[in-house]
Amino acid sequence: MTRSFILNLAFILLFFTFVKGQHNLQSDSVNHYTLKEVTVTAAKSPRRITDIAGRIEIINSETIHELPVYKPDEILRTISGIQVNKSFGNYTMRPVVTVRNLGGDEQSRTLVLMDGIPVNVSDEGGVNWNRLNALNIEKLRCLRARVHHFTE
Repeated sequence: MTRSFILNLAFILLFFTFVKGQHNLQSDSVNHYTLKEVTVTAAKSPRRITDIAGRIEIINSETIHELPVYKPDEILRTISGIQVNKSFGNYTMRPVVTVRNLGGDEQSRTLVLMDGIPVNVSDEGGVNWNRLNALNIEKLRCLRARVHHFTE
């Protein structure tokens, strides 16, 4: 009898301690702040994608995961007006990605940015696509226009 009384008393004390602890957690206040849109640009004035004269195609991560590809240059093959030349097949170190109607040394005129940083090599303008994994891409934007920057 005394053993069950002690167990019941211990349970009641633990229960009220737990309830008291939960009450203190609910009384804590957390401030949530919502930031306005942030625009980072290299120009004198920010530009939106909708204000740029040119055609832009956006491929999101869901579409990328549905495609049977492993490298970003294979994703670019699905965009009209983009040509990917692999002279040695799958063993090509740097496939040449060109945009239709640029003329001349087209590869050096194609700028590839990753998180806003150019990944083109300086000597010939190419990109080592083999070091990039297509499944790690959140969003791929292809802009065919004569502009130097754009914001989302």
